[in-house]
Amino acid sequence: MSIGDIRRLACIWSDSTLRNVNVNVFHIRQNSAIVAATDPEDLVGRFLDEVATPYAACVSASLTLRTIQYRTLTTPAQGQDFSPSGVVGTLSGAENLPRQNAPVVSWRSATIGKRYRGRTYMPLITESHQNDGVLGAGYVTAATAFANAMLDMALPNASWGEYSLVVRSRVGGFSTIVTSFVVQPIICTQRRRRFGVGG
Repeated sequence: MSIGDIRRLACIWSDSTLRNVNVNVFHIRQNSAIVAATDPEDLVGRFLDEVATPYAACVSASLTLRTIQYRTLTTPAQGQDFSPSGVVGTLSGAENLPRQNAPVVSWRSATIGKRYRGRTYMPLITESHQNDGVLGAGYVTAATAFANAMLDMALPNASWGEYSLVVRSRVGGFSTIVTSFVVQPIICTQRRRRFGVGG
């Protein structure tokens, strides 16, 4: 792969039954030459090194990050699957919220318009981290740390290549680099898509 190419990372979380599946998809642009032996190892290595811990801090302790799927947009049938070790959600609490309820991180680019914005519906959280639909300050802080970690993959790092989170427009067929974000302080309603449909 070359500088400027876009990769697709699908992070697949599930509980111990392997039935309660939550998926987040991120499109990421390569900004520099890789440092690791292969493209997949470089991007996924940096993600696990810098993003996995703040990401897990936003997820119910009943979920584990089972798989990270690495795909290219030019040849989506080719790629590599990774099985991270020990990436478990850290949010405590007796019960999870219903699956249709989720915190949202809204991604923004420097260009105005719907096709230049994106969002991530976060995996399951526990009821104790919200009150009447309003997220607790601790969760907002954790989600902000996760979002900052995503953007910080663009910074130089001696161990890994440099990468930018992008908003991918399927209609326009283009990608725009994310420059800022907003952590919504409320619980939003979503329709959980089956894996492989939408992003």
